[in-house]
Amino acid sequence: MRDIQPPTQQVILNKKTMLFLGVTLPLFILLFITMHLLQNSVFDFDTQLMRFVHQFTHPIYDQVAITLSYLGGMPTAIVMMLLLVVHSLYTKSKNIPFILISMIGATSISWLLKVLLDRPRPMLWPRLVQDYGASFPSGHSVYAAAFASIFILLYWRTKWRFAVSGLALVWMFCMGLSRVYLGVHYPSDVLAGWALGWGWIFLVYFSLNQRKY
Repeated sequence: MRDIQPPTQQVILNKKTMLFLGVTLPLFILLFITMHLLQNSVFDFDTQLMRFVHQFTHPIYDQVAITLSYLGGMPTAIVMMLLLVVHSLYTKSKNIPFILISMIGATSISWLLKVLLDRPRPMLWPRLVQDYGASFPSGHSVYAAAFASIFILLYWRTKWRFAVSGLALVWMFCMGLSRVYLGVHYPSDVLAGWALGWGWIFLVYFSLNQRKY
């Protein structure tokens, strides 16, 4: 059995970088947006960005955004979580606590913020899909960012890390953009959803694996 070596300076630097990009920065962004919305109803850039995106409406883009809306909701998130748990059982990995705490926690915090802030959804143009609940944060964006970060963390030490990371980030971005395109969320809702999903999952990961660093 190999002796446990103390972490090298490079490992320590990598951990600090990952903590900043994975936890500190996104959770600071989430806190900043939340505190701002407690005092103001919208950001100045919210409606401007929505109107800019709305310029590019097209029937094909409409169908893509509607499809993403159905694929990115809570039912799909639950199915994906269960599939990851089943896969972990099959491969006898130790990822089940990480997966469950990550998704249940992210979903719970998201709905808690919806209840506390109760931000009305934007009404700038007729919506192509019907969504329920408050606008902040975007649940679809939370789920997309949560799964993106989960897959990145689970596959980062494999040969598939760059392909998985690229696909995960594209999925996260497209899901968030589609919410603005459909007019069901402000850009700040999406940004907060990304920050919550990403920051919470990395926080759970580091909390469960702190002995490795």
